[in-house]
Amino acid sequence: RMGYVAVAKHRTKDVTIWRQGDINYVVNAEPGSHAMKFVDKHGPCAASMAWRVVDAKHAFDHAVAKGATPYEGADKALDVPAIVGIGGSL
Repeated sequence: RMGYVAVAKHRTKDVTIWRQGDINYVVNAEPGSHAMKFVDKHGPCAASMAWRVVDAKHAFDHAVAKGATPYEGADKALDVPAIVGIGGSL
């Protein structure tokens, strides 16, 4: 567990938040989720990464304006803006 503690579990999905200090890992083992599809394709890995910023909408809009592709799939664990990364990561 490397010092991480499970601090929250989704009410209906197989999604758990693990925390150590200011670091959070969202572990999404929900069948059919983006994370599980990504792991099926690439093996054990980080399917997504996120950062806290002052203005998430501005950061998202700026990334898209610079050529990033918005992710519109309904299979995300959290309802937050996402862009497509390397290999289909978010």
